[in-house]
Amino acid sequence: MNLSTRRKAQLRMRAKVGGYAVLGGGLYGMIADVASGEARYFLGFAKGAFIGLFITGLVVAFNWYWYQTRPGETLRKLPFTAAVLLKTVVYLMIIVVGIRLGIRLFDPTRPLAFNLLSPIFLTGVAFAVLFIFVLNFVFEVNRLLGQNALANFIFGAYYRPRQEQRVFLIVDIIGSTGIAEKLGDVQFLAFLNQFYRDMSDPILEHRGEVHKYVGDEAIVTWPLERGVEDARCVHCYFGMLEAIAKRREAYRRAFGLVPEFRAALHAGPVVAGEMGELKREIVFLGDTLNTAARIAEATKDAKHPCLISDDLLKRLELPSAFAVENLGRTHLRGREHSITLFALSKSDA
Repeated sequence: MNLSTRRKAQLRMRAKVGGYAVLGGGLYGMIADVASGEARYFLGFAKGAFIGLFITGLVVAFNWYWYQTRPGETLRKLPFTAAVLLKTVVYLMIIVVGIRLGIRLFDPTRPLAFNLLSPIFLTGVAFAVLFIFVLNFVFEVNRLLGQNALANFIFGAYYRPRQEQRVFLIVDIIGSTGIAEKLGDVQFLAFLNQFYRDMSDPILEHRGEVHKYVGDEAIVTWPLERGVEDARCVHCYFGMLEAIAKRREAYRRAFGLVPEFRAALHAGPVVAGEMGELKREIVFLGDTLNTAARIAEATKDAKHPCLISDDLLKRLELPSAFAVENLGRTHLRGREHSITLFALSKSDA
């Protein structure tokens, strides 16, 4: 069975979570046994590791059901307070069952452990609740901020502004204003969400990072070396085309139309750093990103849906599967000097 890139990334993440659960639960179980006066290091670790893996595994499975399945869509529509209460009840049930099962299997001679009000049991529940809360907090914040953003904030990677060489791919949906009028605001938001969801596999596969969504436009970026290696940035664009093509009928059934989009590719130096006080984010500033945005604008008047700058093209070893057409020097809005642009397409050979 061939797994999608998103599914592989999810499996890797779940494996990491399972590893953290085994290690965290094992260490807690060992410390708890030692603190209770019983130096049963291996048994304590094994018991805690089992409980941690059991609880985390069921919590991950519940979250998968919540976020990935059609029945879970009904749960996601619950009011915020109701959703939080439901998740809390489910998590507590999983935690209680997991702890009691672990004690039953590894420590059946300790009768106080089966008392729901015993210090041993309550301490274990408190630790499990804290562990699950931290995991959910980290994952939800990471989903909110974007790939690697949380780690960059925690370790202060961009606390002091620094210059980087980066590749940018800007994707813009064609005719979005008309689509919004046809679908209405609510359906248009669902349309955009589905479109960006389908973009995820190619972005993950080619190791890109979503820098920002700006309405009907997405900005994907790579550090220069990663983006030009094996022409990842170019493969990413054509991977997006293939992803939408595979779901043409699904789009027709859901929205009555199939999205089409333009793309612009450019590379160069930017200044990267944290910005904002009430809402903090990592931003890229400089002429490179401005030029990429102007190239994206130029695609509207061009007869080609994907344009790439000479600055990026000369850094690439483009496979023979792709063809480029020199469009000559082009004057971009707001720029004093013109640049050379190329149209990018699949080769007929």
